[in-house]
Amino acid sequence: MLGQCFTVYGRKVTVNETVKLAAEDRDFYGSDGGVTLSGGEPLLQAEFCYGLLNKLKRDGINTAVDTCGCVSWNVIKRIIPITDLFLFDFKHSDSFEHRKLTGRGNELIIANLQRLSESGTRIEIRIPLIPGCNDSEINLLNTGKLLRKLKLEKVKVLPYHSMAHTKYTALGMPDTMPDAKFPDDDALQHTVTILQKCGVNAVSGKG
Repeated sequence: MLGQCFTVYGRKVTVNETVKLAAEDRDFYGSDGGVTLSGGEPLLQAEFCYGLLNKLKRDGINTAVDTCGCVSWNVIKRIIPITDLFLFDFKHSDSFEHRKLTGRGNELIIANLQRLSESGTRIEIRIPLIPGCNDSEINLLNTGKLLRKLKLEKVKVLPYHSMAHTKYTALGMPDTMPDAKFPDDDALQHTVTILQKCGVNAVSGKG
């Protein structure tokens, strides 16, 4: 019956189909624009990402990868030559707290971030500020101490949002999003100030 039909939230595509779709908007990229692979975690589909990034670069299209870094270093290392910018999510400095919030510790994430920094590639850190989860002063100070040792273009502090709630509901999955308020401008600026005092090039990512 029509009322019982499934809703399709995506479709399978090939690398060539995706490159063709990306090229359709090429006139709007300008000199600094390009294609960003994001998710979820795009690097869980490592072969597809490699093939797509490789073809985009051969076509002269700038590339960026938005990753949480919780994948094998070999996956990251392989795409460094064909990725112009890594947008690297960083959620918490303490591995125990990170595991409570995400289900995984942060040892692999930090190790990958350090190795990525040593590779000389461009990195922009993204910190989603989640009140009650990662906005404590001790975590922000420890985050600043860790990040200041790395070669980074900048660190963006992003306001937490709960848009994924509806996705969990639609897919019939358990909702693991924290029940947190959206941080206001003062909270974002307070975080930026703490990171800056640690020697980090931090900015607010709101807007």
